[in-house]
Amino acid sequence: MKFFKSDHLSKKIIWLCVVSFVILGLVASGAYAKQPQTSAVKKIESSTSSSSQSATTTTTTIQISQVANSTPASGASLLGPVNRIQIGSTLIGYRQFGTGPNLILLNDSGESMDSWGISLLTQLSSSYKVLILDYPGVGYSSDNTSVPMTINWIGSKIIKLVAYLKLSNINIVGQGFGGEVALEIAESQPKLVNGLILVATSPGSPASNLTPSNLSQLLFSTTATYVQKYQALFPSTAQSDLTNFLTPSNQLPIEPILNSTLIRQNQAQSDYISSNKVINSLSVIKAKCLVLVGDKDTIMPEQDSNLLISGLSNATKKVLPGFGHALMQQNPAVFMQNLTSFLN
Repeated sequence: MKFFKSDHLSKKIIWLCVVSFVILGLVASGAYAKQPQTSAVKKIESSTSSSSQSATTTTTTIQISQVANSTPASGASLLGPVNRIQIGSTLIGYRQFGTGPNLILLNDSGESMDSWGISLLTQLSSSYKVLILDYPGVGYSSDNTSVPMTINWIGSKIIKLVAYLKLSNINIVGQGFGGEVALEIAESQPKLVNGLILVATSPGSPASNLTPSNLSQLLFSTTATYVQKYQALFPSTAQSDLTNFLTPSNQLPIEPILNSTLIRQNQAQSDYISSNKVINSLSVIKAKCLVLVGDKDTIMPEQDSNLLISGLSNATKKVLPGFGHALMQQNPAVFMQNLTSFLN
C-alpha cells in the first residue's frame, strides 16, 4: 500500500514497465536458444487420450547422422554414405540413392544391405530412388535384445523410417525373410504401398512348407561363411552366375552380423511360419503384387507361392526356370526386366 501512496508514483510505474520488458526479453531469448539448430533433427508429435485423462502431446526427437567414410569406392560410389537414425531403442542404418519412383529393397535373413551386389543396385539406381537398410543387429544397425524380435517388430521400424523420409506410394521388393517383412508392412499400412514384388516368399502358417533342416541350420549358422551360404542359394546349374555374383568388382564390403541376431532372426522366422496371422490378412493388401519364384529353389518351394496367390486380391505369379532362391543376385538383368515390366 505504501508503494501507491508515494509522491513518485508515475516514475515507479515507468520503472516497473522497463523491468517487465527486460524480463520478458530474457525469457524469450532463452527459449529460442533451446531450439534445434540443425536440419538433421526431426520432431514427431503424437496425441494420446483415454477416458480417464485428456489428450496429451508427446514430442520425440529423431537424430539422423552420417557414418564417416561409409561411401563405397570406385564404381559403387553412387550408393552414397550410410545414414543412421534412432528409431525407438535401436539405430537403423540405411542408404538412399538413385532417382525415380520409391523402391525399398528388403533382403533375406542372415544378410545385410550389402548383399544385393553392385551390378543390381547400379541398374536399379538409373530408374528408381532406392532405399536399402540393415535390420536390427545387422551391420550398421543396433539391436535391443530385451525386446523379442518378430517380423512385425522389424516392419514397424521400417514404417517409421519411411515416415521420417516422407516417402509415399512406395514399391517394396522383399526376398525370403524380407518378403515376409514386406507383407507385414503392406498389411498394417495398405495405403502406403503401391506395389509388392515378393521373391521366394512364404505367407507363413502351418500350411506352408518348412525349409529342409540341413539348409535352415546352414543359413542361420554362426560359423558358416558368406560363400557357403550363397552356394546353397544358387542352383548347382548356375555356378557361373554364382562366380559372377561373388567377384570382387560386384561386392560391397561385407558387414558383420551378430551371432545373437542370427539366433533371433531364426526364432522370428519360426514364429512367423507357425502363425496364421499374415496369411489370414492377405486380403487387406490392395497393392498390385508380383510373386517371383525360381523352379530350382530348395529354400522356399514353389507351393508356398500358391498360398500367396490364393490370398492376395491383385497378384500375378511368375516362375523363372533355372533360378534358385537368390534369383535377383543370380541374374540381375532378368530380374530388372520383370520388375520394370510389372511396375510400368
